[in-house]
Amino acid sequence: MNYRKRLVCLGAIASLSATLLAIGFPAKPVILAQTDSLPDLNPLRQRNSLDDTQSCPLCNLRGIDLSARNLIGANIKGSNLMGANLKGADLRAVDLSGANLTDANLEEADLRGANLEGANLTRANLKRARLVGANLFLINLGGVNLEEANLSGTDLNQLYIEDANLQSAQLQGANLSVATMVRVNLADANLSGANLSSVNLGNANLSRANFRGAQMEGATLINGDLSDAKFIGANLQKANLEKADLTRTNLSGANLLLANLIEANLVQTDFTGASAIDANLVGAVLIDVNLTNANFCNAEMPDGKKGRCPKKRSQSSS
Repeated sequence: MNYRKRLVCLGAIASLSATLLAIGFPAKPVILAQTDSLPDLNPLRQRNSLDDTQSCPLCNLRGIDLSARNLIGANIKGSNLMGANLKGADLRAVDLSGANLTDANLEEADLRGANLEGANLTRANLKRARLVGANLFLINLGGVNLEEANLSGTDLNQLYIEDANLQSAQLQGANLSVATMVRVNLADANLSGANLSSVNLGNANLSRANFRGAQMEGATLINGDLSDAKFIGANLQKANLEKADLTRTNLSGANLLLANLIEANLVQTDFTGASAIDANLVGAVLIDVNLTNANFCNAEMPDGKKGRCPKKRSQSSS
């Protein structure tokens, strides 16, 4: 009885095998080589692959020298470039989204039109780098060096950045609205015509910076160093400048409606033609200021009195 059952089972197996072969099913399983199933993590080989194909997503390029390389339009998405040397590299329109560029050297690199969304550039060196038109959404720029970098017209809306160096950076026409910039150095930077509405620049170094014509409504500049800065024609309506240093600051033609200047240092500040209606200057230090044609109507002045309102001109009789 057992012998007959074994014959039946063997016959069924043979029949099934014949059926599978008839429909093209492989007789033997395909075994992938280990090199096919695991990615090559050798940085040098991956760099060579990038040079050959201009594509190396999710690659390990840690510490690799890519200086002065032409990588225009390359796909390096999600790659590890920690400590890599990209000095002077041409990275126009390159995809570096999600890449790790911590401690990388990108000095004088050309990143115009590059996609850096979600990239980590903590402590990266971007001195004199060109970032015009780059996508910097959700980028991590903690401790980054952007000295003399060109970010003109770049969208940095809602950017969060701290302890960064942007001295002499070109940010004219950039969108920094609702950005949070903690303890940043913007000395000598050019932010003329930039949108800084509701920006947080508390404790920032803005000395000698150019904010001509900038939109800064609701900006927070508490304890900031604004000495020798230029805010000519800037909109600082409802801005918070409490305890800020505005020594020799040029506020000519600026809009300071409802601005908070409590305990601000206003030594030799130029208010020529500025409008500070309903502003609060309680405790502010005003020494040798230029108030030519300035309007402090109903402002809370340092002496506790209300600022004088300009007399209305009577209409001449016809």
